[in-house]
Amino acid sequence: AIEVLRGQRPQDDTLFDGEDNVDAVLGKMAGKNAEAVIWYHLIRSRIAYLFGDFAAAANAIERTTPHVDASMTEFALIDVHFYGALAVSRGRDEEYALTAIEEHRKHLESIVDAGGGINFQHKLLLIKGEQARLNGESERAASAYEDAIRMAGEGGFLADQALANEVAARHYLDRKLEKVAAVYLADARYGYEKWGATSKIEQLDEDFASILHPRSRRLNYTRELEAASGVKTTSSSEASLLDMGTVIKASHALAGEVVADTLLRKLLGIVAENVGAQRAFLILPREDDFIIAGNLEDGHCSCHNLELAVEGSDHLSRAIVHYTARTKKRVVLAD
Repeated sequence: AIEVLRGQRPQDDTLFDGEDNVDAVLGKMAGKNAEAVIWYHLIRSRIAYLFGDFAAAANAIERTTPHVDASMTEFALIDVHFYGALAVSRGRDEEYALTAIEEHRKHLESIVDAGGGINFQHKLLLIKGEQARLNGESERAASAYEDAIRMAGEGGFLADQALANEVAARHYLDRKLEKVAAVYLADARYGYEKWGATSKIEQLDEDFASILHPRSRRLNYTRELEAASGVKTTSSSEASLLDMGTVIKASHALAGEVVADTLLRKLLGIVAENVGAQRAFLILPREDDFIIAGNLEDGHCSCHNLELAVEGSDHLSRAIVHYTARTKKRVVLAD
């Protein structure tokens, strides 16, 4: 499987060197080691899913069903239900997918709740995100994707973090939010690059050529995200100059103002001027979410006792707010 992802084997490779009759080989294996058969189909499903052949991924995972039993190792069970849910979410019709995902979610949740799979909470969150997407709950799906990305990263599950970013990107593409999707695709690409999955990177570059900016194929990912379909970040030197100019102007404003609303209006105006923006927002953390504490648009500032929840706001993208809060990256979206 690693050789396939690194481009050393074709994607449709049988994975059995010198064997063409795969079913015969698997039949012999089933009598001696059923779990080995499960792992074979799991690998086939994973490869198919990663390369966008969702129907084949669902077919492969369904071939594990006759061999699944309580004697399986926990790792095998976890991946059967994880890839089973992901595969059907894209590889089967919606009605069937929702029923199947719920079954996979229940099994995986029981493993996690029992304590054995506590390190795989991110997998469960990703499944819940796909459930929410299919149910038309876009905000709930976005939140689950973000949590899955964060927890996978915290746990050191690089491949799963890249996968979660890609799943989130596809969700935003479904919603025609290409600029948001580009951010997640760039992070997914970076994760796959660190993982060494060169064939997967080539597939992303080909499938999403209109979204992934060519510069993103040469990203120097010191966690400074660069261009993806018009999404770019300033360089460290540019950021330093910009920030210094902002600080100097802000210091003069602070020296002359003590009225909070007026001060906030001036600060937002300075920020908007320095980045060439027509609108500027002051966003502050509040409990488990964020609020819009100030809004400057076309020179008019709404600042007095303004506490609008980012959740459900029509003024800006909640996904971008959470992305920048999580990654601490400077992201500029071009028109």
